Amino acid sequence: MNEQTYTLNVIQSNRGEGKTYQIMTEINELVVQQRRQDVMVVFPDVRYAYWWISAWRNRFGSTPPPDYITVQNRLKLRGRRLAKVYVEDVDTLESGIYDDLFAEIESSMWSAHGDVEVVVTSSPIALNNRTHSRITTSADIKSEFLLRLRSTDNPAY
Repeated sequence: MNEQTYTLNVIQSNRGEGKTYQIMTEINELVVQQRRQDVMVVFPDVRYAYWWISAWRNRFGSTPPPDYITVQNRLKLRGRRLAKVYVEDVDTLESGIYDDLFAEIESSMWSAHGDVEVVVTSSPIALNNRTHSRITTSADIKSEFLLRLRSTDNPAY
């Protein structure tokens, strides 16, 4: 399959300021366009996933939630071709944007529609500063993330 380039978008704001609401809206629009199979949501752990799916059902009723994986269980990602991947709370991942999960995500990114995108949510909190060291702005996260994924010197990628 042809390798496609994709865009990385960072939604960064404080906790409780609508990041999840924003991505749920985007995902629902894709579901309405019959593109549910193109979407995957990544959660830090299963408790977060249960909360998120419950919030989805409260908001969208009988519309089925998108497929999802957790950082610990990535089986549903293997062999998939995805146009949109949403990573919730990248700050809570032990390695942040450097987690090996992103190499797996990159290998799954492909769309006949050409609109391939990874969206990560981030909160400017102490954990963010610790996880990303000097990387604290959306532009810095995006820049460092893309450099890391494209690095040919890094054998993990």
